[in-house]
Amino acid sequence: MKVMKMFEKRPDLNNSAEIFQPKNCSPDVIVNAGIHFLLAMYGAPKSEHSIDNYRYCSFAKLTRQSTAVKFSLLPPTSSAAPQYINRVYYQIQTWLGREIEPEQWGRELKNNILQPITTLLPPALDDLLNTIFCNCTKGCGGKCGCKKIGLRCSKVCGHCRGQSCLNAESTNDENDKDVDLNTEINPLDVLSATINEVETVDIDNK
Repeated sequence: MKVMKMFEKRPDLNNSAEIFQPKNCSPDVIVNAGIHFLLAMYGAPKSEHSIDNYRYCSFAKLTRQSTAVKFSLLPPTSSAAPQYINRVYYQIQTWLGREIEPEQWGRELKNNILQPITTLLPPALDDLLNTIFCNCTKGCGGKCGCKKIGLRCSKVCGHCRGQSCLNAESTNDENDKDVDLNTEINPLDVLSATINEVETVDIDNK
């Protein structure tokens, strides 16, 4: 219901949602429409067009509060958001019974399994990542400092050296389900559901 009220206050978002319905739409057009919708979902003013700038402003605002910053409240970066948006477009086209290549819309084939592309950039600069390490002596399980913040153990870790532990980089990706470096953003799931609802209403009205 919150999303429907947002559409009532922001009629321009209807155009953004409708862009996801045609087949063979330009990726740039899809991404621009998705970011426009994302910014509205996170409460950005109409004049804001940069998701990175609004992410920074949101972070600065959260740091002024007395509680710890919840990064889940921040919009995704301009490197991560397009991947999410592309997968939303792919999902909508699938609902509409159209076949498009998933590897062109936010996924990649790894070990014969389609995996989501979370972002095109590393979680942080190498210099910063190399300052984060653990000294676990029991396999780097749930209490591992690296794992808690969503990072794989690396060669600077005290005991495992990023090789002989449960949180080491895996070639078969079996541990990927335990560590999600970039959690999917719920507003895009809302966008998918919203477009599905809009199409249902259109069909009922015909």
